[in-house]
Amino acid sequence: MLASFEQRFRVMTADTPDLLERVYRLRYQVYCIENAFEDPGAFPDGLETDAYDAASAHSLMVDRHTGAAMGAVRIVLPRPGAVDRSFPVQQVCNDRRLHDPNLLPLERMGEVSRFCISKDFRRRHQVGQAKLGLIRAAIAMTVANGLTHWAAAMEPWLLRLLRRLGIVFDPVGPPISYHGRRQPAMVALRPMLERVWRERPDVWMVITARGSLWLELCRLENRPAVLPDAGAIPVFGGLMATGAADRGADQPSPSEVAGRQAA
Repeated sequence: MLASFEQRFRVMTADTPDLLERVYRLRYQVYCIENAFEDPGAFPDGLETDAYDAASAHSLMVDRHTGAAMGAVRIVLPRPGAVDRSFPVQQVCNDRRLHDPNLLPLERMGEVSRFCISKDFRRRHQVGQAKLGLIRAAIAMTVANGLTHWAAAMEPWLLRLLRRLGIVFDPVGPPISYHGRRQPAMVALRPMLERVWRERPDVWMVITARGSLWLELCRLENRPAVLPDAGAIPVFGGLMATGAADRGADQPSPSEVAGRQAA
């Protein structure tokens, strides 16, 4: 699965005006033209944006061979001093846990949002690996911004799909009516990825970028980079220690490994 994914897709952080325009144009196609999620008349420039974009990290997935935009996702970041009103889900869900930083670590949480794949791509390809690519992008943006938890408001079918991949969200309150039936939910990334490793190691290798994002997450949380019931996992052309053998902080970072390989 990993080799097939890396041959077909390229996932990049949308951190330039040109890449952000491609993200917003794809979102317009998906949310305004292909689906009746937003009013196309509200976006005469053909770019679907909202008030949360400026405080979000964005990623774009493209076809590695053609360069065509196929999917996008964003992580809405917590606002310093306003973590109780940082996320779209907080506007539609009144559950106390999403509003009280004493009940959930809101300062280390980001909301997975605007997760989309173009209908043209869905018609021509199986989209399973594309969804995994966007999940990988979401994990990468989360860790890069020093976050460890996700919030989301998802349709029940998507929660069921993710569960089959070993990705299990915890519901927060009852379902809500927001562009259809949605379930507010949250998850802590590290235990989520531990479960994915146990149930779907093939999925784990894709969404952690051969384990590199797992190492970065463990480094961020100052925890040992250990996976349950596992041998050594190939990562960056080397081995990542698992089980009782803990390399923890001694494990080189992705940039350090890349430098050694270049040398």
